[in-house]
Amino acid sequence: MVYVITVIFSFLFLKLFSFIKTPLLSDIPNERSMHTTPVKRSAGIVFFCLFWMLNLYKCWENDGFFHDFYFFFCSTVFFAFLGFFDDIKNLSSKLKLLLEIIFIIIILSIYPKAFSIFTFDFSNYSVISITILTLYIVFISNLCNFMDGLDLYLSFTYIFFIINYFIFNNFTFNNYSNILLILFFSMSSFFYFNSPNAKMFMGDSGSLPIGLLIGISPLFSEVDGISSDLSFIIFFIPIFIIDGVFTLIKRTIEKKHIFRAHREHLYQRVQIELEWGKWKTLLIFTLLNVIPSSFYFLFREFGYGKLGIVISLILITLTYIRIFLLCNQKVKDN
Repeated sequence: MVYVITVIFSFLFLKLFSFIKTPLLSDIPNERSMHTTPVKRSAGIVFFCLFWMLNLYKCWENDGFFHDFYFFFCSTVFFAFLGFFDDIKNLSSKLKLLLEIIFIIIILSIYPKAFSIFTFDFSNYSVISITILTLYIVFISNLCNFMDGLDLYLSFTYIFFIINYFIFNNFTFNNYSNILLILFFSMSSFFYFNSPNAKMFMGDSGSLPIGLLIGISPLFSEVDGISSDLSFIIFFIPIFIIDGVFTLIKRTIEKKHIFRAHREHLYQRVQIELEWGKWKTLLIFTLLNVIPSSFYFLFREFGYGKLGIVISLILITLTYIRIFLLCNQKVKDN
């Protein structure tokens, strides 16, 4: 019942937010934008406020805060409000990055997290382990922020991320999976407002904390005896990782500003060069995210779950390269 009420409040809060008239909350299109008319932004701060309230209610209902509650709560609050100030004040990318790094170092010093990378253990809470985990969290959070440039793209990706997370963890429920579901219901009405052509955007106030929650998800996962392995993030958001890293490397080689807004991600190029519509682009690129979990689920029945992941990632990469080459060919033909 509480989730039904959450969906209702989600719609009411976002509808009220849509009536606010101020240029500070208006995303004006420019030469790098995919939209052509001004759109209300920063809706993320609205559904994250609902997310925090629902989390507090669930803790009150369960007679206390669960382990790691303060880690989740403080981290999402910081990233959401940092994103909100960036939405309205257009903060320097270097300043924003510095503040993120400082905050993550502080929160990990207070609430240290053990993790591994390709089964190599980092559980000694040293300066090296905190540095690696900090850079990883900041990278994934900002990667999701950079990829949030198509109506409903990050929202759909979050839905498939939840599906991947539950399949990967054998459909078990814990405090972290409940947090993911709470956010899903808190932002449920946003799917309507953000569907093409979008009536509002979540802005950095939504994409940064969502990226944070996606990024730290391997820390709260366990499968086949492997716990908290950061390398499994590519299983959760494969097309984000492949497209984001490829574009980052490409822009670095071309000596372009990696933090400056652009339209060079593959999901942007197919709309411009291949003239795919928003819905076609959205469906193809988000469905690619569910391939690893599908292959893992099928191969796991025969005891080869990890082999299924490897095969699926190869297929996704080949699909990405094929679409990339089609875009290049289209540019050459024109």
